[in-house]
Amino acid sequence: MQPMVTDRQPNVVCRLISEADLPAIAELLAFGISERTLSWWRSGLARLALHSSPDGYPRFGYMLEAEGRPVGVHLLICSAQPSGVRCNASSWFVRKEFRSFATMLMLRATRQLPGAYVSLWPNPRTVVPVIKALGSRTVWQGVYVALPLFARGSADVHLEPWQDAQLPEADRRLLMDHTAFGCLGVWCRTPDGGHPLIFRRRWLKRRIPCAHLIYCRSLELLEAAAPAIGRMLTSRGMPLLLVPADRPLRGMPGHYLPTKLPVYCRGEPAPPVADLTYTWPAIFGI
Repeated sequence: MQPMVTDRQPNVVCRLISEADLPAIAELLAFGISERTLSWWRSGLARLALHSSPDGYPRFGYMLEAEGRPVGVHLLICSAQPSGVRCNASSWFVRKEFRSFATMLMLRATRQLPGAYVSLWPNPRTVVPVIKALGSRTVWQGVYVALPLFARGSADVHLEPWQDAQLPEADRRLLMDHTAFGCLGVWCRTPDGGHPLIFRRRWLKRRIPCAHLIYCRSLELLEAAAPAIGRMLTSRGMPLLLVPADRPLRGMPGHYLPTKLPVYCRGEPAPPVADLTYTWPAIFGI
């Protein structure tokens, strides 16, 4: 794909990010999104480099380049889903003096890539107005802060290491990829069959350890498996569980925040509730 030269400033180009650009991209993102450290960006980009995008889709996203240096970045994580391709817009920053090109940078992804363009928890003041103008809609929102150890659930649910289980190749690949990203993956056995569960360790207010649910096939499965999940997470020092959910969870003590963590999508397939696979929380950490 040829770099696109802008009409307004010939020495500014919008092009694909290559692996060689990652050190400079990490420095730009650390400068622009100061709540994340340079080491956090470097580690996350190294994990993103482990992921292979579907054919024809960018491996890392797009950048604005001026006089040989990056001045804007739009990270994308593209993944093949059973119903199509999903592109997670993981980070977006443009230096102040080049902000007139910011929308063009986002248009490069949203207008040229077929499939779903997904934004998780975007900044409500700066990003949400832009993605809404480009056609994104809220597909679900809400988070349930739970204590699964004290939940009611099914006694017929058991968790085991996925590496020891006999499981379908697609589920094995999902768990293998996310374990490499730094997530905790387990295999959940129920009377109806086996299911992958994926979690990511995070810290609330930088001091309270908890787990963030990255993937579960349904909230009903999570409710049934809650006691087993609670024992496993508590044994690993994570008694709290944050669940992306569009409703309160039944039988599980906790508190529901209905307007937190909104998910926006343009195109199809929109991500189902409780599916954050191959997104920035899974790969970069939270």
